[in-house]
Amino acid sequence: MDELEGGFDRLEHQKLVTIETFRDLSEALLAKGRLEAADIDSCLADENMVRMDWFLANAVGGIKLKVPEEQAEEAFRVLFTDKYKVPSENEPKCPKCGSGDVKVVDPERGFRLAMLWFIALPLPRVEQVHWKCGQCGAAWVEEE
Repeated sequence: MDELEGGFDRLEHQKLVTIETFRDLSEALLAKGRLEAADIDSCLADENMVRMDWFLANAVGGIKLKVPEEQAEEAFRVLFTDKYKVPSENEPKCPKCGSGDVKVVDPERGFRLAMLWFIALPLPRVEQVHWKCGQCGAAWVEEE
């Protein structure tokens, strides 16, 4: 308990700046955890108010993630750059440029919607997954 109180005392006498606001407590706690992993002191303001009644999140301006002013730049870097993102082995990558900025696309979506509208009969999905890279624009089919 003394260690916890000491952490609050350390932040209490510093000028804190808000670097992000959250509507959901879970997102705020994840961001705070990322900062703690990078050894950046942080605290959540209005967290208890939102825990008690989440309808008040908009009224109080959301849950505010605050850091000491001298650590704000590093906190921004940790939260808002992909450099600190932990890569996953199973994450899809573009075969052309290696980027992780890829998404699933359905090339027959328009035809499927038209058939649903005109004959009110959904068509079965194609088993192949179509991907498109957001960086280089490459498109490919992932086969089973």
